[in-house]
Amino acid sequence: MDSDPEKLKIVEAVEQSNASTDIHDSTSPEDGKVIDGLTKVMHYSKENEPGVPQYAITVPRDESDEKSVFVIEEYILLSHSYQCLVPNSARYANKTTLDAHMKTNVIQDLLKTFGSELLLEGNPQVYNLQTLHVLTRPEANRADSYIVFGIISYVKGKVAEGLPFWKAVFETTKTDEPGSFGYCVCRDEEENPDELYTVEVYESEKYLWDVHAKSHAVKANMKTMHIREGLQRYFLKLVAGYFHK
Repeated sequence: MDSDPEKLKIVEAVEQSNASTDIHDSTSPEDGKVIDGLTKVMHYSKENEPGVPQYAITVPRDESDEKSVFVIEEYILLSHSYQCLVPNSARYANKTTLDAHMKTNVIQDLLKTFGSELLLEGNPQVYNLQTLHVLTRPEANRADSYIVFGIISYVKGKVAEGLPFWKAVFETTKTDEPGSFGYCVCRDEEENPDELYTVEVYESEKYLWDVHAKSHAVKANMKTMHIREGLQRYFLKLVAGYFHK
């Protein structure tokens, strides 16, 4: 068994309704009730939940998208075998950290607010992901970090061929790129077995393209395009929260 506990990465894409932004007479989601509610949850998790190492609230850098909010969360999944790895305050017998998190008063209040007011347009798109490789440096919390959420679609049954290349990218990023503040490779074997996901945090957009994208590992990974079917990237900025604590 690995010495590190299993981690669950959740990326939740929320689309605010017009009502949520109009409440504060602004078209900017940073001023809406959705951001306010999520920020309260973030502060609670940061202070009270050691098993929640990441809770980052982000919005698109695309100024034409004024409604979307991406919440990036990471939970340590606890069982009897893992309880010795975290402080007593984080021990939830026979439950995952996520289960305990969802039962907190601050989460229940947020859900009530979402349910009683027209804050969202439809249900959030939630990605429940298992982390394959994860790197987070303290600098990832910088307000000006350049954040990327990527979805890589593979030809059916070909994900396994791509995994060694992603591992090489991760190792290079970890060892040779101090300006890459965070890099996580994830997958969802049950719901979307032919996709991989990345959560990336860089010191700047320039560092992403001039340093990371030009590494030998990334170039080698790009040569596997013949087993891929598509790539979606969301370029984000941090509004509130943390990638490292």
